[in-house]
Amino acid sequence: MKKFFIVAVACLLAVAFTAPVMAEVKVGGIVFTDIMWDNRSDDFMQATTGGANQDSVTSVRMHETLASRVYFKWANDDGVGMFIELGLGGTIEGGGGQLGPEGVYLRHAYGWWKKSDGFRLLVGMTTSVFSPLNSSQLMGFALVGDGTYGTPRAHAINCGYGNIYVERAPQIRGEWYFGANFLKIALADWLNDGQGKTPGLNNDVAGGQVAIEDTKIPRIDLGMKFMLGSWALYPGLTYINRTYEGNRSGDDDDFTVWAASLGLKGGIGPVTITIEGNYAQNGSAGGLFGANTSYATGPYGGNASPTLNANGKLYDATTWCGFINVAFKVAHATVNLVYGIADTNLDRGPGVGDIDYTSEQYGISVPIPIAKTFIIRPEVFYIDENDQENQGAADVDLGTQWIYGINFQIMF
Repeated sequence: MKKFFIVAVACLLAVAFTAPVMAEVKVGGIVFTDIMWDNRSDDFMQATTGGANQDSVTSVRMHETLASRVYFKWANDDGVGMFIELGLGGTIEGGGGQLGPEGVYLRHAYGWWKKSDGFRLLVGMTTSVFSPLNSSQLMGFALVGDGTYGTPRAHAINCGYGNIYVERAPQIRGEWYFGANFLKIALADWLNDGQGKTPGLNNDVAGGQVAIEDTKIPRIDLGMKFMLGSWALYPGLTYINRTYEGNRSGDDDDFTVWAASLGLKGGIGPVTITIEGNYAQNGSAGGLFGANTSYATGPYGGNASPTLNANGKLYDATTWCGFINVAFKVAHATVNLVYGIADTNLDRGPGVGDIDYTSEQYGISVPIPIAKTFIIRPEVFYIDENDQENQGAADVDLGTQWIYGINFQIMF
């Protein structure tokens, strides 16, 4: 991987400096390194591992270059451009890959044609226009229970708590601009990096046979921005209907995934406020939600997918979530106070009873500029998994978790 990275960078730089028709060339990057303590309660550990007697644990990790990246941007005077970003430290988006300090992977690779100031066509792999806002939190890519990098759970940028991280998907996107306002509509791949979870339809447990997915229309993502004075409003919508062939006769063979998002960002005097809320049906089954919000419940893991019962009938999962980030200056530092909540209701059908999962996150993040393009960021976050409420059965306390430490960031 190291050799691949060196060769890739060398080739990109060679193109950048030898292409005479390019009107703009830019190279940049960010290096992140965390020293992070991860403190989990007894109940949290028991819910994570399934063991009857699991003691709480506190561990410290140095995340060497996780989520670091380098990017290259080209544009010519005919309105055509390209952007490529390589991630360093391995992929954090699942797919069973192992993370490590020498991992290199593709984060973004897209091009665009700017027909006019009012329209741009974008093609390639990048983030969605849906649920675009993030909080200030950067630490929190926690490891699995055995301390490996196999399938990390993301607490960072309020993933799952209002911020639905849609990953980076191949897409074709039209963008219309009206001054500071815009409308963006994309047809996107919903199976990005293996995250498109299904409720068993493609391996029909009830029928004991393998079904074949034959979804005809890609996921549709829509995002808008409206300026209201000093505030920006970000409504969004995403939709896909997934269909299958070869299911057992009488079993459900399709389900719908949709989510609505509303973000708001602006200032009141010296205070900047960022808010985002979402409501979703069968969210995890559309390739919408990235790494799980938590070990214990995973509000945006399999629990947010529809349920296939023993009779081959599907029952929907509904999720609502939101976060608020309040930021204000103290000397040279910026103090960010963050709160997030996520709640998923899993409908398991008549006579079984629903399951309701709730998770809350409280935290503070304080980026402090030490020098030009060098920032350190102390962070403390507390996650309360609250209860797993089971209809007709005893509730389960899913425990708590503390994540705290310092994030180091260098940009060029």
